[in-house]
Amino acid sequence: MVAPRGRVRTVAAGVSLGILLAGAGPAPLVAAHPEAVAGAPLAVGAPGAFAPGRVLVTFAPGATRAARADAVARMGARLGPRLLGPVAIARISPGVDPLVAARRLERDPAVLDAEPDWIRYLHASCPGDPGCPDDPAFDEQWGLNNVGQRHLVNDPPPTRARGAVDADADVPEAWGIHTGDPATTIAVVDSGVWQTHPDLDDRLWTNPGEIPGNGLDDDANGFVDDVHGWDFIGDDPVPNDALGHGTHVAGIAAAERDNATGIAGVCPGCTIMALRVADARGALSTSAALRAIRYAADEGAAVINLSYGGPQWSRAERRAIAYAGRRGALVVVSAGNEHRDNDTLGFDAPLGFTGPSYPASYDLPAILSVGASTHDDRLGAFTGCLLRGEPNCAFSNWGRTSVDLVAPGVDVYSTAPPSGYRVENGTSMSAPFVAGVAGLVRSSNPALGPVEVKNVLMNAVDRPSALPRGLTVTDGRINAQRALGAPSTAPATPLTDGVMGGARSILRVRRDRVAVPRDVNDIYRRRLRKGRSYEVRLRVPKGRDFDLFVWKPGARDTWPTDYGCRGTISCLLVGAGIRGVGRHEVVRFRAPRTGTFYLHVSAFVGSGRYTLTIDRIG
Repeated sequence: MVAPRGRVRTVAAGVSLGILLAGAGPAPLVAAHPEAVAGAPLAVGAPGAFAPGRVLVTFAPGATRAARADAVARMGARLGPRLLGPVAIARISPGVDPLVAARRLERDPAVLDAEPDWIRYLHASCPGDPGCPDDPAFDEQWGLNNVGQRHLVNDPPPTRARGAVDADADVPEAWGIHTGDPATTIAVVDSGVWQTHPDLDDRLWTNPGEIPGNGLDDDANGFVDDVHGWDFIGDDPVPNDALGHGTHVAGIAAAERDNATGIAGVCPGCTIMALRVADARGALSTSAALRAIRYAADEGAAVINLSYGGPQWSRAERRAIAYAGRRGALVVVSAGNEHRDNDTLGFDAPLGFTGPSYPASYDLPAILSVGASTHDDRLGAFTGCLLRGEPNCAFSNWGRTSVDLVAPGVDVYSTAPPSGYRVENGTSMSAPFVAGVAGLVRSSNPALGPVEVKNVLMNAVDRPSALPRGLTVTDGRINAQRALGAPSTAPATPLTDGVMGGARSILRVRRDRVAVPRDVNDIYRRRLRKGRSYEVRLRVPKGRDFDLFVWKPGARDTWPTDYGCRGTISCLLVGAGIRGVGRHEVVRFRAPRTGTFYLHVSAFVGSGRYTLTIDRIG
């Protein structure tokens, strides 16, 4: 479960890189290998929570309305509203385990797949230039313009600190080219937005097809009086913010500029679509998020900001984001605050194995995953914690294949309900920096699609020397000025075979190398026949700890952790070899169906060459 607030102390799988990431300081926390933890099995209970009484069901293509209703009725459940295409809610008895109900539903031929309604958490983490605007707190916004000024610290003491000159996103320089267009909408899918805040009230998106306050669904989109967005928690047209997280995010992306009030957003000319999906605790259900993502895509949002996540891989959520991409939206997602590698499985002693942060880790072309950077261009860490010499100050997640770039996410000063301001830490704050820059890019060239905007942002990064190499796809930090002149062609980033979509074929033997943390995963694909038995062997170099996983057809991304079958990390997992340091790994299995299976080599400790072999047996 991703904690919405406070310093996160989840132990990540792999050696901690605390000193490398946060700079010189106290010794890092080193995580033990899961095999070394007494009694730690691969089969674990689902980490995190799901909404009781609900299952997300995706019906098979061609399933009739009667077949869908019968499938749900046989479970003693009833069919709820449709969310996105063939996805709907099945309402089950509160006493029934949603994991069990989902697996039973999947046995019905009318059902393609089913899963619990997973709970996600918001990714907040708290413990005089002539070209600058007249907003009085602009000097607090080091992420926009860093001249080494002293700024407020989120986790005092000290109360103020200064960073490195130009460790920023060059936003005032970008404003000399473009400040954004009201036709460019950034959807904030979050805890809501306080709509009367004086730095946001003139930046709210207005639904052109809706007449305010007449109690009618004028544009026939299924929502009555949805003038500025929708509250998917209260199911009403007033998505005000009871937590403050969404208001903070909205201000970073698009607060008003030159209004002699507070701060300025990255794209001050863009509009904000307020979509409330999280409650006052920072918790949100996947079903609410799916409805909001579809709403944003259908209403023409150019950018959708998702500053939340959790360790469960969701087919329905993945489909919703893919749908948004097809509708023209770039989906900007925070990478998470567990100080871990999103390319690996995590391990938490009470929970066992946990997946990386989703939705940030989906391998989808329209997703851009964002980590946090500090005021001196290091990977995100608590400023006060570092200055006090405390251990374990870093929080931002990273990932050579799963995190695209970083953006300011420490001591970020932005709007707070009802009319105030506060300073926050977290990749939740980094994502709207990038969403704002994406808004500037779309405003300057509305013809660009989401993948082209993503390419622009990745081509435009700065690569400061303080930012460790090999921990993100680009090795870079967002730069708004360069983004307004960068090419939209695919960036010159390394191709990865660490996801199912990039898997290489294997006939019998493959030899290669993996390395922590910069090349953790190699994935191979092989078509196998139902009912035949196979043996997969991984020869591991001396003193190294490499693991072996075999995934069924239908697996996507790198770690499809749906926690569905008798407590294992995934119904898509055929088997795993995790015997420990220097041990060769073997997985023997009978193929449950004909299709493309994935053989996955993952480095847990160290680097080196391996040999992977697959043979038919029996």
